[in-house]
Amino acid sequence: MEERTSSDARILLDDEGIIHVIAIGVPSTAPFVDETFAVVRELAGGQRAPILFDARDWPRGTPASWARFISKIESICLAAAVVADTRAAKALGRFPEFLDDLLIPFRVFPDEEPALEFLRGYLPD
Repeated sequence: MEERTSSDARILLDDEGIIHVIAIGVPSTAPFVDETFAVVRELAGGQRAPILFDARDWPRGTPASWARFISKIESICLAAAVVADTRAAKALGRFPEFLDDLLIPFRVFPDEEPALEFLRGYLPD
């Protein structure tokens, strides 16, 4: 398992090929999204990959961070699963639903195992 860090997350590539972006309690900003996604791209070897976003320790993002996230997510991600407690899920609102409808498969889960099971269906052959 490879691990890196950015200003707002720990980023891991697990043995199955799923990227884990784990919030570390720092609010997201547009520059932090750029930094984190650059690490994701590096770990994925420049390829799109399934990504698990662990938002349980995520305080929130700025409007600019959301715009940056939306503009870049499809270029790095095959499918996304967010692990979120009630507070984080509430902060996300309908955002995951909109992404799921418009860009990529994107779902929210209360626990990591069902999120990983969902993402395993999007691993490249």
